[in-house]
Amino acid sequence: MTTNSGMENSYAILLIAGIVLFITLIGNLWKGKLTGKAAVPLFLVAVIMIGYSSIKSISFGEDGLTIETYAQAVVDDPQDQAKVNALNNALSNPNTVRQVQNNPRALSLTVHALSAVASSKVVGNDVSAARNYIAQAKALDPKSTDVKFVQEHLATIQTPQGVYQRTVAISALKTKYGLK
Repeated sequence: MTTNSGMENSYAILLIAGIVLFITLIGNLWKGKLTGKAAVPLFLVAVIMIGYSSIKSISFGEDGLTIETYAQAVVDDPQDQAKVNALNNALSNPNTVRQVQNNPRALSLTVHALSAVASSKVVGNDVSAARNYIAQAKALDPKSTDVKFVQEHLATIQTPQGVYQRTVAISALKTKYGLK
């Protein structure tokens, strides 16, 4: 369930509780009922509660957070070539690829992003680029349903079938990945 602003109720409760905790801590510090050392962990909890809905992941490796940020940006707009290039640059580092493969959330998000880019290339009639992106996604996760979905529709588009089958395949890709 979500609020009118689109925020999930659990996140809204965490936000409100975090703000109440933060204000209570400030008041207790001001009155002298709480020492600085005891307050630090509580302030950390309050900040995490307040920011929880926007925290995607916490990673101490330099590439862990950036790859998820790039992948999410590509998922949001797979037709923006600058965002796609940023994701490709991040994936050109073998250490980043290993990190992605060891993190299920990052792996899923990255494969979904690459599949969305492949779909946008299909819609733009650049089948060669679509094949490259789907091959990159398949190299990361060969069993991905996103990869299979795009491959099936790419195969449908490449076979000499009628206009109707091609239109249906392109429409399915547009719908799944929010393309125009």
